[in-house]
This record gives sequence, structure tokens and C-alpha cells, in this order.
Amino acid sequence: MARVGGEEFAVILPGANLVESYEIAKRLRASIEEVGVARDDGSVQRVTASIGVAQWLIGESMQQIYARTDGALYEAKKSGRNQVLLAAESDFGGRCESAQEAVIAVQFPSADQPVCGTERRRIVA
Repeated sequence: MARVGGEEFAVILPGANLVESYEIAKRLRASIEEVGVARDDGSVQRVTASIGVAQWLIGESMQQIYARTDGALYEAKKSGRNQVLLAAESDFGGRCESAQEAVIAVQFPSADQPVCGTERRRIVA
């Protein structure tokens, strides 16, 4: 896991296929949703995460897989936040043979962004 800017992190899962990576991302999102941050006024602010997942395709550069993954992350944010979305392979245009490595991009809301409530939201595959 590495911070790639602001509230955005990337996770590289060598040897994981897309299904395994998606399941890991779902568990990560659910775990983050359980976190509460105590505020000075005694209230608890819930934390959520929008996550994009992609599997590296043969011939794809790190910039290309990151762009696909980042696109899925922003689509997750745009379509309601606090969910996991898979990046489309068609966004790359390369060979459709997948290598055994996946990338997960995660974005947490910043302190000045509104945080989603604690209700469960759908996960779209």
C-alpha cells in the first residue's frame, strides 16, 4: 500500500487475480466503514472509502493500469461513494490476456469533505 496523493492510496497485489482482488477490496471497504473518528465535541465521524480495482493486462504500462483503476475509483465516487467498482478492460485496448497482478486504488474523504452515513450501499461488479 502506498499513498499516491491527497486521500488516495494504491495497493498492488502480486499473484492475485481480479476476483481475489475484488474480494479483498470489498473486505477493505467494509473494514474502513466500521472505523469511527472521535471528534472534539464527543461525536463520532464515520469513514468510508470508494475503491477502484483493475487487473494488469499484458502489454499495459503502470501508467495505463493506474489510469484505468483511477477511472473506476472516480466512477465509484460519482455513482454514490462507499463502493467497489471494477475497471473496464476495454479502456486499455491491449491484449485481453490478464497477468496475475491487480491494483486497487482507494480514496478516503478528506476532513473537509462530507462523509457518507453508516448505511450499507450496493457493491457493483
